[in-house]
Amino acid sequence: MPRILEICQESLRIEANSGSELLAFLEQYPDGFLVAQVGDEIAGYLIAFVREGRPHIYCACVAYEFRSRRGMGTGLAVRQLSNFQKLGYSEVDTYARCANSNSIRTAEKIGFKHVRTIRNFYSLPKGSARYMMASLSGDGKVSISGPNPLDRTKDFWGRVFEPRLNRGQVAWFDQWRPVLDNALHELPEMENCPHELFRLIMENPSSTRKRTALVMDGTRPVAVVGLREKGRHWVPAMQGIIPESIAPARDGFLFPALKALGADVRIGDWPTPPPESTPARNVTAVPVFNIDCQSDYEGYWRKSHYMETVRDARKRTEAMTFEVDGPGSAALTIANWTEKWQDHPDQQTIIASDLAVAAEYCEQRNQWHSFLLLDGDVPVAGMTGPVHGNHLVLTVSFRDPRYDRRGVGVRILDLIVQWAVAQGLAKVELGGWYGYKAKWAPQDGERWDFRICPLRQYLREQAIWKARAVPGRLRALFGRLPVLSRASEGNHEITTQPQEVPKMESGDPGSVHLPTADDSAGRDD
Repeated sequence: MPRILEICQESLRIEANSGSELLAFLEQYPDGFLVAQVGDEIAGYLIAFVREGRPHIYCACVAYEFRSRRGMGTGLAVRQLSNFQKLGYSEVDTYARCANSNSIRTAEKIGFKHVRTIRNFYSLPKGSARYMMASLSGDGKVSISGPNPLDRTKDFWGRVFEPRLNRGQVAWFDQWRPVLDNALHELPEMENCPHELFRLIMENPSSTRKRTALVMDGTRPVAVVGLREKGRHWVPAMQGIIPESIAPARDGFLFPALKALGADVRIGDWPTPPPESTPARNVTAVPVFNIDCQSDYEGYWRKSHYMETVRDARKRTEAMTFEVDGPGSAALTIANWTEKWQDHPDQQTIIASDLAVAAEYCEQRNQWHSFLLLDGDVPVAGMTGPVHGNHLVLTVSFRDPRYDRRGVGVRILDLIVQWAVAQGLAKVELGGWYGYKAKWAPQDGERWDFRICPLRQYLREQAIWKARAVPGRLRALFGRLPVLSRASEGNHEITTQPQEVPKMESGDPGSVHLPTADDSAGRDD
C-alpha cells in the first residue's frame, strides 16, 4: 500500500487519494483492486467497483518509470473489463477530465464512448468531465445515446478554455483537508518550517479564525497559504512564530500567490522589500537590533551608557539561578506573556497556543530554546524563541513586576547573550520598533512591514480617509474667515485656535505596525 500511495500521488498529484481512502477501497472492493507488477516491483494499479448495478472504473495509475512500457494501463483496464464481463455485466462506465487527452485516448482505445459532458465535475482544479461508457456484450451498444451538440460544446470548453481559466485559481478551506497534504507533497518546504509543523499550526485550535488557501496554476499547486484573522485583516499564520515563514510556495510564486488571494494580508518582519510587481501598500522599513555574539558587545554597552545598568542588575540578582531548556519553561513563559499582554493591541497574543505547539515541536529538534531566571524555585523572568540558522530569535518574554527593581529583565538577557556566545551562535535577535533595544545593540539592517490588498479595497480606504479629513480642514478654513470680517467691522482683535489635523500621507490609513512579540523583553528597569 505505501508503494501504491506513492504511485497515486505522483500520477494524480493534487487529486490523489489518501492512504486511508485507498485502504477503504481495498476493504470494500477487493476484487476491483488490481495491481500490475514487473519483477518484484509494483508498477501500477486500477480501482473499480459496482455502483447502482453498473460497473465503474474509478482510476488507473502507472508509475513514471514504467510508462515507457506501452499498454500497462490499458492491460489493467482490459483485465478488469474481462472480469466484469465474466460476472454477467453488459456495460461499464468511467469519467475522464476533458482536458486529459491521454486518459481519453486510453479509454477510447479499449471501447469507451463519449455519451455526456458534465460541467464542473472536478473541484480542484475546476474542470468538466466526459462521462464515457463501454459495452461488454459484443454488439457495442450502450444504454445512453450521445453526445448531443450541447455536450460537445461543453467538451470543447473543458478542453480549450478551462485550463487557461484555472491559472491563479484559489480554493479556501476552513479545516485541513487531504487535498492540502497532496499540495504540500508537491511544494518545497519553507527554510525554517517543515510541512509537518505548518500543518500542525493550521490544525491547532486558537482564539481566532484560521483559513488555508490553495493557489493553483492550472493543475499544479503553487502555494498553500495559512492565514490568521486579526481584526478586519489577515496575517500569515506562521508570522511571529517561525522567522521568515509566510507559506510553502514554488520558487518565485510566493508574492503572486498572495496577490491572487484577493484579501487584505499584512506582512511583518520580512527581510526584503516586497517585489515591485506586487501591489504592496503602506511599505515601512523598520530598523532592527541584533546583538553580535562574535564582537565586543560589552564595549557597545559601555558606549551606549548601559553597562552600569547591566552591572547593577548582576549584583542585585547574583543569588538567582539561570535555567536553560527546563521542563515546561517554554509553556510557562508563553502563558505569562499572554496573561500580561492579552489586551494590548500591538501584541499578537492570539498566537499563544500556536507558539506552544511550535516550541514543543522545535525543542525536540534542538531548534527552540527557553530561559528562566529563578529566585529559589520561583520563576521571576523568562524568554523563549527559535533558532534561525545560527541566530537566536527571542520571540516572547515575561518578568515578575515585583522584581523589577532588581533588574531581572536586564539580567536574563545578559545571561542569554553569554549562553549564546558559549554555544557558538552568531547573533541574538531583538527585533525592531522599540528604541530601548538600541541600548543593547546597534542597528543591524532593516525589516519590512507592508500589506497586500486588492486595488478596489485600497482605493475605498483612501476615499474614506480623505472624507474623514474634510471636516477638520473645513473647520480650520471657516475658523479663519470671521477674523477678516469682524476686523473690518470694528477692528476687534479676534484669535482662533486652528484645529489640529493628524498628519498622514494622502489616503494612508496608517502604519502596518506588526512588532515582534518580544517588545517588552529587557526593557530598562
